[in-house]
Amino acid sequence: MKKNHILAQLRKQFAVHKFIADNLTIIHQGRFANAIVYRYHDGQYDLVIKDFSHSPLFIRKTFGRLSIHREYKALKSLCGLPGISDEYYRLSSISLAYTYIEGVSLGTLRKNKQQLPVSFFHEWEYMSIVAAWCISTCVIWGIYYVGMMVNLTSSISNLQSIIRVVPVGCKGLCVGLICRGFIKVG
Repeated sequence: MKKNHILAQLRKQFAVHKFIADNLTIIHQGRFANAIVYRYHDGQYDLVIKDFSHSPLFIRKTFGRLSIHREYKALKSLCGLPGISDEYYRLSSISLAYTYIEGVSLGTLRKNKQQLPVSFFHEWEYMSIVAAWCISTCVIWGIYYVGMMVNLTSSISNLQSIIRVVPVGCKGLCVGLICRGFIKVG
């Protein structure tokens, strides 16, 4: 029953493709206020589908819609960054599909008693500093940047050069402008 509902949504979004039930599996069985997360994989598509249709009516109409809307906006804003899907589709107000990205979930790491490599945290900190610099620049020169997109190069050496000349006090702002699409990284 649930699979048929998901397949119908996929067929509506991708009318020319024939979706087969055997290619749809559950990655995470959400309960109550969590989406059921599916993966559809065949020769042409490899998608993650998040769906709240199993949730109680109140959850579907409130949290489910809000959650899908926010995730869709985040994907739209962050599209183009490494590790963020470039293809995403709102199948309904309570379901979303996007390209599957190979990797290991934090839950799997925890179950296997593994930890994230130290390099992950160094890269995370580095990108946070870059993002904070971008935001502080927009705040300091806000009038200049009104209505413009700031395009940063993905070259690490250029970003390191930029960071060296930024005063320490300018690096402490949040990453909100990137998430809202004012700054495009990459």
